[in-house]
Amino acid sequence: MDIRIDDHPEPVAEPRRIFKIWELALLQRDNPSDEVVKKDVAAEVQSILRRLGFYRGDVTGTWDEETRRRSGSGPAMRTSKTR
Repeated sequence: MDIRIDDHPEPVAEPRRIFKIWELALLQRDNPSDEVVKKDVAAEVQSILRRLGFYRGDVTGTWDEETRRRSGSGPAMRTSKTR
């Protein structure tokens, strides 16, 4: 995957945003007991996106279509464990 940020309005902040979403949603954990609660991840992503102006909805902790679309993630959020 090639991610270009040189033409982004905030080229320094954008990789941080992308990495934070990757870390929360897609990072494969070495320790399976390192639980990630899907609702907590969704709320954190919504908060970050809202703070950066990419999401205008309420922070609900629900990985809904708007959150998925605004985060730029694929069709489903993958974590090591979900609740």
